[in-house]
Amino acid sequence: MADSLIHAAAGAAGGTIAMTLTYPLIFLSTRAAVETKNEPKSTYQAVLDILKREGVLGLYSGLNSSLLGIAVTNFVYYYFYEHSRGIILKSRGGKGLSTPESMLAGMIAGSATTIISNPIWVVQTSQAVRTMDASSDSLDPKPATKKLGFRETIQNIIAKDGVKAFWRGIGPALVLVMNPVLQYTVFEQLKNVLVARRTQKLRSAGVVAAVAVLSDWDFFFLGAISKLGMSFRCLSIRSHV
Repeated sequence: MADSLIHAAAGAAGGTIAMTLTYPLIFLSTRAAVETKNEPKSTYQAVLDILKREGVLGLYSGLNSSLLGIAVTNFVYYYFYEHSRGIILKSRGGKGLSTPESMLAGMIAGSATTIISNPIWVVQTSQAVRTMDASSDSLDPKPATKKLGFRETIQNIIAKDGVKAFWRGIGPALVLVMNPVLQYTVFEQLKNVLVARRTQKLRSAGVVAAVAVLSDWDFFFLGAISKLGMSFRCLSIRSHV
């Protein structure tokens, strides 16, 4: 239990830092996709229009809900994954997880994460793409608009679509759980291979009871490789559709 909470807290902290650093790019990507769909303009022009209209600080609109979302998402995922992984390892006498077992733990964690965090991402998406007229009766052809805060967005969603709206898209989201499951499974198996090889080298050098410990850079590159592998896989699938 304690190890699961530690991994969950570390995942949440890492996710919030990464989200803070990359949020302007996420915001621009989301808004540009909406604007190019509604108006005949290039993505570059859409980005320029957004920067001119929103300003630099506007690029962080909806950051609070995104930080909450990524913190909850990572915390829940790593907690359920490590907890499920621990149960499986205990049943196997401490041996490493096989590929099917890694996928099972990932599916449990991914499904729990999707169900719990979906409402937060619905709010975040609404904040990123919606604005509300300050006065719908204004005669000004360009009425002042204000961004919806987290609480206001929740109230707006409930008033318009009801509570069930917070779980819209949950079906496809549960299907897409396979994407991070496969990515994390690749990561887990690469980690097992690397640990086994380094442990074998240590024991060959005479350190009989040694077990290799991976560095932060090892985890960084393993994560990057597993993510890159999944990206190529998705591109391959799309090219055959």
